[in-house]
Amino acid sequence: AGGPGRAAVAAPVQPPALPGRTGQALKWAVAALLIVAIGLGSWQLADALQSREDQPTKGATPTGTRGGKDPALPAPVPLSIATAKDFDPLGDHSENPKDVPKAYDGNPSTYRETSWYTSADLGSLKPGVGIIVDLGSAKTVRQVKVDFIGATDVQLMAAPQDSSARPTSLDGFTKVATGSGTEVTLVPQSKLTTRYVLVWLTKLPLTPDGTYRGKISEIHVMG
Repeated sequence: AGGPGRAAVAAPVQPPALPGRTGQALKWAVAALLIVAIGLGSWQLADALQSREDQPTKGATPTGTRGGKDPALPAPVPLSIATAKDFDPLGDHSENPKDVPKAYDGNPSTYRETSWYTSADLGSLKPGVGIIVDLGSAKTVRQVKVDFIGATDVQLMAAPQDSSARPTSLDGFTKVATGSGTEVTLVPQSKLTTRYVLVWLTKLPLTPDGTYRGKISEIHVMG
């Protein structure tokens, strides 16, 4: 033992033992697994983000050819009526012609009525009577709205697109729509371009005097 005042000498620190080959291999294996795991996780994350980007936003409208619908057509707009004429080709060729303008004067309280008949089917005398509407030139017609006083059966007929004169016989028109009621909207089943449309009444309502008459208060042509 040393005497007083002598400092104790610390034992030398032994360096850690160098790892053997097995330890080195284990470390490399763990490092490789970590790299693989990180790479796999990154790939899965990127794939998930891409999948979310590919999904359509809730409420969004599909575009292009992948199931998207065609853009909605604009709402129909009124077409001006240049003139109109009564049409009775299978009768005496006259059905209250002076009152025809009341059918498109914009006043729902006025109306144009047919002659009177003894039954709804025009007394079995003829298949119908009507009004020919002249648009002034060929136009695309998307619908025709007709307001009646009393439920009425009606057909919408049209002259060929290239007709330059008003047809004088029923054969000059083609039926494009039918309807029944007091407020009837007649919509052609395919695109219609014409100058002349025929509102053709085929079944008339009973009136208070016991006869049958067709009464049109307004005709609206929409394009």
